[in-house]
Amino acid sequence: MPVETDGSDTCTRPAAAVVDAAAPESPDVPVDYVPLRRRQRIVAASEVPRSPFITLALCWMLGILLGAMMPWVSLWLPMALVGVAMIGRALLRRDGQRVRILGIGTLITAGAAWFVVHDRYVAADHLSHYITAEPQLAEVTGFIEGPIIVASPQRGAFAKFSYEPPSTTFIIDVRSIVVSGQAQTTAGKLTAKLRQAETRLREGDCVAVTGWMQAIDGPSNPGDFDYRAMYRERSIDGRIVLNVRANCRVLDAAPSIGGLNALRTRVADRCAESLRLGLQSDPQRIAFLDTILLGRWSRDLEELTESFRKTGLIHILSISGAHLTILMLLVWMVVHSFARHPAWAASLVLVVLLLYMLAVPWRVPIVRAGIMAALVCAGAASGRRVRAIDMIALSAFVVFVWRPADLFNAGAQLSFGVVAGLLVFTAPVSRWLWPDSPVDAPADEMRARLARRCFDYLAANIVAFVIAFPLVAFHFQFVSPLSILLSLLSLPVVTAVLGLGYLKILAGAIMPSAGVVLAGPLEWVSDSMTGLVEHASHWPASTVMLGSPPSVAWLIGTLVLGCAIMAGLFAQRRGVMWLAISVCMAWLLIPHHPRVAAWFDSLRAQPALRMHMFAVGDGSCFLIQIAGSDQRRGHIILFDCGSQGFLNVGSRSIVPSLRALNVNRIDTLIVSHADLDHFCGVLDVAKEVPIGRALVPPQMLREAEQDASSAAAYLIDGLRGRRLEVDPVSRGWRETLGAADAEILWPPESFEAERANSSSIVLSVRVAGKRVLLSGDIDQVATPLLIARGDDLRADVADLPHHGSFVQASPQWFGAVKPAIVLQSSGPARLRSDKWAGLLTDAKVTRLVTAQLGMVELRIEADGAIDWSAFRREPVPIEP
Repeated sequence: MPVETDGSDTCTRPAAAVVDAAAPESPDVPVDYVPLRRRQRIVAASEVPRSPFITLALCWMLGILLGAMMPWVSLWLPMALVGVAMIGRALLRRDGQRVRILGIGTLITAGAAWFVVHDRYVAADHLSHYITAEPQLAEVTGFIEGPIIVASPQRGAFAKFSYEPPSTTFIIDVRSIVVSGQAQTTAGKLTAKLRQAETRLREGDCVAVTGWMQAIDGPSNPGDFDYRAMYRERSIDGRIVLNVRANCRVLDAAPSIGGLNALRTRVADRCAESLRLGLQSDPQRIAFLDTILLGRWSRDLEELTESFRKTGLIHILSISGAHLTILMLLVWMVVHSFARHPAWAASLVLVVLLLYMLAVPWRVPIVRAGIMAALVCAGAASGRRVRAIDMIALSAFVVFVWRPADLFNAGAQLSFGVVAGLLVFTAPVSRWLWPDSPVDAPADEMRARLARRCFDYLAANIVAFVIAFPLVAFHFQFVSPLSILLSLLSLPVVTAVLGLGYLKILAGAIMPSAGVVLAGPLEWVSDSMTGLVEHASHWPASTVMLGSPPSVAWLIGTLVLGCAIMAGLFAQRRGVMWLAISVCMAWLLIPHHPRVAAWFDSLRAQPALRMHMFAVGDGSCFLIQIAGSDQRRGHIILFDCGSQGFLNVGSRSIVPSLRALNVNRIDTLIVSHADLDHFCGVLDVAKEVPIGRALVPPQMLREAEQDASSAAAYLIDGLRGRRLEVDPVSRGWRETLGAADAEILWPPESFEAERANSSSIVLSVRVAGKRVLLSGDIDQVATPLLIARGDDLRADVADLPHHGSFVQASPQWFGAVKPAIVLQSSGPARLRSDKWAGLLTDAKVTRLVTAQLGMVELRIEADGAIDWSAFRREPVPIEP
């Protein structure tokens, strides 16, 4: 009798036990012929033991959720202890049913208690007790951890105009801190930034550093990246800034580090050297290969990273479960051809995985993926019939015991959710796309197998999209409608990059000449990958930005609906399925899509003027949205866009903030004067947001004409290169914009200034009986001349000139303007020696400072009422 094996020598089964319920019998098929693609065994529940791992993981995750909702360790810990005692009593009575029930409850309460303890408890000597929001001078001692990066601190379109030298960044595993002249033992991590290039430091060095230590700020604008959350995930408690190399002293050189760390460093460096053998000197290509193969990210990849983000393929740049799955499958294919026994092959794959983990940095996402892959390999190497989904559940339990807060982390949710979804739903979706059917003869089996593999590949991409789509929308506020197509196109190329890349690293380490030979093919496939992504990032609808994150209810509802569809629950009710999908999409797009939200906003009563003062440090960027009148449509002005500390402020903060605020156009761009901290972000904004026209003072145009190498000339050429007219405006310019009257009060056209600040535009906007005055950087020269003109300068809202700098003419300016609300766009340093404080306090003026409040929104209603709000719920304290 023909028999079917499951791939091992220990399990055989008569062919009659193979059940194919989906296809009817065909008289043309030989009785003893069972096509391989139809061998879908229905295994009785008694044949495969029920695994407790899924229950274990689900109960633990439920406990974490309850602990997050009710963080009361005094409730959960006693309940867990009582549960353990009751389980012991039930075991003595041999009551298995009660043991199982009590075990579930105890797991849940233990998970809740562990989350609260892990998340809320901080040791008395922990470094976080010494870190405050305000910078303070500190001396700490510890070991350098991770790579030392020396790079330019400035990026963006105007990076080449930066005067700052390269900086050095690294992580310090702190062991002691000096308090009141005494060294005290502590524990924690700091990210350190040295404002000079330092090439003598090595990973593992014991160093003593002196600098300004403070907590890591959260976002200041609605579109800012949350560095505080990123560093919290990496268990980094704060940052310290060193001004000179002398503030970093090496106490003990790197050889003192432990053997494992030394081995990891040598392996990682040797792999990086082998990877670079024969590669052309292309910083972006090398950075891409370093990132995707060895997990070493560099700033040379920033522009390409944005393209990957726009196309929804950003996960390719982070070593994750997908990378390790591809690597393990490639190794399995090679090893299995030599070691036929699956357990031996899986053991060898596990060894390769452990060696691979020596070469990559042990960041949390990489370690998480490594745990997942290692447990799956270990299950296969055990020789037992272990389901992969059980090993994924066990790895989730291990990870959430190690880091319970990761349950709320986007990376962990995507990793475990997508992998679990692929294991559970790929086969049903594949057979839904192309149902099984009998074949006429054994000769057709090869074509049937090929077709099944193609539909499996398509199904895997569909499943990954269905699981990832709501998670990405919820955590990152964008969706990528083309991500299925791009995944189908990119996965073979990514597999080729990984296969060739790791082969080149191995070959180059053994035989350098072989590594050089593989450099050409690797360059070709990597350029194919990056070229595809860069091209696709410009496709229409490659990314749809959402104005705000969808609700948790939408996230849960969409995930449940997607899983139900893939499980086949709507097989007979397709009308209900399409209705549910339509409701979920409408629920997402109507409140959260920027254009839809803007349309709904237009139906509601709008303020006469809405102004946003973005938090850009010492710099300036004001967005003014003016309502329309009966004869004119509304008008949007962007007044300045620059920062002294971040030359990439346009792409870093302003563009994401405009998207978050549902702003998809700028009618008028006004650049106040020729200082970088007022226009360094303009070109990055112009690249992403349509601009109607640009207005600059005539003095700025003259400077650009006189010095073609200046930053002002670079700005003008960049704007004109985008077919944008740049018009000079000076005193006397007036226009009605929407419902407002705009006027330029300074500078006169013929005014000749020794400094750019003296020729800064002063803009007046009158609306609803109120006046807003923006003064740019007018200084001690311009201010008295402007007041001497005799204009009525009184304004209800005004920004403090030059970010709050106080000059001799400042009281004169304040007396002429008499504002009720003053705006200050500046960093915290200007508040520490604040000469405005007494003057503004005595006059009982409301002062709004971005260093404390983050982005400030100010509204002038149609009846003239003025209201304001801040992005930060709790202002950041600034000590004088």
